Amino acid sequence: MRRLLGLLVVVLGCWLVCWGLVSFAAPKLVDAVLAYAIPTAQRAGITFDALEFRDLRVSPTLTHASAHDVSAVFDLAPTDDVTLSSTFEAQKISLRLARPTHLRGDLTIEDFEISFHETDRPQRLFFDRLTHAHVHIEDLPLLSPRSAMLEIFTGLEELFFKNTLVGNFEFRGEAVIRVHDLAIPAELYTERQGEHSRLRFRQADIESLAAAAEVDLSAQQLEILSLFPLRVPSLIEITRQARSLSTQHPIRDRWFRDALRHVAWSYLLTREFGAEFAREVTDAQEAKPGNTPNERSMDFHNNAVGRLFAGDGRRLADLPGLVESHPDVIRHPDDVTSRSELWR
Repeated sequence: MRRLLGLLVVVLGCWLVCWGLVSFAAPKLVDAVLAYAIPTAQRAGITFDALEFRDLRVSPTLTHASAHDVSAVFDLAPTDDVTLSSTFEAQKISLRLARPTHLRGDLTIEDFEISFHETDRPQRLFFDRLTHAHVHIEDLPLLSPRSAMLEIFTGLEELFFKNTLVGNFEFRGEAVIRVHDLAIPAELYTERQGEHSRLRFRQADIESLAAAAEVDLSAQQLEILSLFPLRVPSLIEITRQARSLSTQHPIRDRWFRDALRHVAWSYLLTREFGAEFAREVTDAQEAKPGNTPNERSMDFHNNAVGRLFAGDGRRLADLPGLVESHPDVIRHPDDVTSRSELWR
């Protein structure tokens, strides 16, 4: 019995020594990881500095490490005159050794905020500030910081710019979107569909964004756009652009303006997102009540004409003249019965 107790004491002592050594060496290990990670980030077009953190901890099991109050400044456009102008702050960043035999683990970043300087925000990104965010990425190569950084960057790019990602990647956060002079938060979150993850907006947030821009969306459009959150700001701006074009034209006939608005809206959506998405969104608009059957058919038809004009490479500036003279455009509901309906 004494030998067993002695053995337990020795094992426990060795374990405490290992834990103490690892905890003592953890800051130096972080420095070593950064020595690999910083050049990798720079090759991806990201420079950062002033990395600070508090309370670096290693769990007694040696399978979990965390740092609190992490902050840094970074720059996504290192060639401009403004350097290190964007900021990152996180309440906690942790690593967990999930597969010890393969030395692979999970990364979790809790309650973080990213603010992009106006010269630094990627063109394809529709917000300049992300708050109350959380990300969890599984199965990263912990012994290869360079490979882990590349997997993280690639995953974020696929998620935010392609809206589809294979793998265990969980994200949620509030994107602060500018509409006129307002800053409106909208919750982004990932949704799993089989092996894929994709971003979504809450429909209520899309409705708030559209209302701020004075754009009326149908329930079907809200459902469609909740599945394509990265397209929401562009779609709102396109809708406002088409409406503005129709009201600025010197011809004041109500039905001509209606035809021009639908042709221009469908044209711009097709040019930006493709004909399939444009048709889905514009068809959903016509599901709203209030139009007569002929008015609805006219709108469907002119939406199809807008897609054709975009496919033919017509210029936006030419649309008013085309709507005024092109034989395929329907300019009054009474003409519906005598014209072919391209949308069918």
